[in-house]
Amino acid sequence: MKKVIIISNTPIEQSDRDFILNLRVISNLDSSSIKNSYDVVIRDLNSLEQKDLYSASVIIFNRAAFFSKAVLPLLKAAAKSGIGIIYDIDDYLLEVPAYSASNSAYRSNMSLFVKNMRFADVVTVSTADLASEMKAYSSNIIVVPNTLEFRKLPKRKDSATKPVRILLSSGDNLKIQSFRDDFLKVISDVKKRYINRVEIILVGRFDNLKTDDSLFDKNYHHMRHDEYDKFLYELDADIALVPLAGKEDSETYRMHRCKSNIKFLENAQNGICGIYSRVEPYLLVENMSEGLVVENSYEAWFGALCSLIDNEKLREKIRENAYKKAVSAFSKEVSQRVWLQLLDKAAMKENQKCCFSSRLISSHICFMQFKSYIFIKKAIRFFLSRE
Repeated sequence: MKKVIIISNTPIEQSDRDFILNLRVISNLDSSSIKNSYDVVIRDLNSLEQKDLYSASVIIFNRAAFFSKAVLPLLKAAAKSGIGIIYDIDDYLLEVPAYSASNSAYRSNMSLFVKNMRFADVVTVSTADLASEMKAYSSNIIVVPNTLEFRKLPKRKDSATKPVRILLSSGDNLKIQSFRDDFLKVISDVKKRYINRVEIILVGRFDNLKTDDSLFDKNYHHMRHDEYDKFLYELDADIALVPLAGKEDSETYRMHRCKSNIKFLENAQNGICGIYSRVEPYLLVENMSEGLVVENSYEAWFGALCSLIDNEKLREKIRENAYKKAVSAFSKEVSQRVWLQLLDKAAMKENQKCCFSSRLISSHICFMQFKSYIFIKKAIRFFLSRE
């Protein structure tokens, strides 16, 4: 049976907490059709051994991995060993906005990313817009949309016994700049208009949200995604606000247009009606049927939010239609079929493995360089921790 190695960017014992790795890679390789043909294992950079590399047919990297210095000699070793190399990316990380907590880490290592990209046989991305941006770095790009393993819709509680719950969540700050003040004014004016009929809930990381805490009725700090998934399912929220800067913020538009529709999928899975900015990731949402898609203006957002608060029947229609759309187009089976084809194609490279001793020796040297870098990095961390 052919072997596939997934490289985790976090320690192996924490890989189940890496939301993007699980969403994009691990869950897609967890299908019977793939398991019948491939032995899939997960390794982090510290636990990877030379025997793992030499027994592998395919090695998969994800997201931040190609911005790491340690990865370059590993890629060289894999390439010289005839192993198929797949790199998965779900954001345009070459232009990470200033609001993002990851901004400095990615921007300082762009040259490494460009070098590492040369070794990828296949690059998988989440959207067509991201694919068009990545063509400058790879000639073999495959779109694999984000998908979920959908469960049954949660049951709704009696609307007469609770306020309309409005959710604003983010794992990486508020993603609007020019529209921020008007957006916060929408929330403030809605609270004044409906008073106790609404409950506004803030969840996640909002370091760039400078506002009075009284604007939100409940405020939950950033959660691990498995915790957030359970929280969202049990929250019984009615409306989710998904603001995303568009062309009005030119410095973030390139990255934002490449984002996926993951917020739509999460809302659909949990029976929550979404209001989305009219930006590329949410243009697939049928307006007034699967969600509300609006321009980034005070009038558009205030009108959309009030219409959903006032119209329970509209919320129920959107809840049902969004779920149907998500299940039919974005179930895990859709992406798993693509990944099976990808692995079959990448594993064909194994048939071209060179047995010449010079290539094997060169591969061994590259792997030793990789392990040396990992050792030095761990040693530096150890001595710094003792200071």
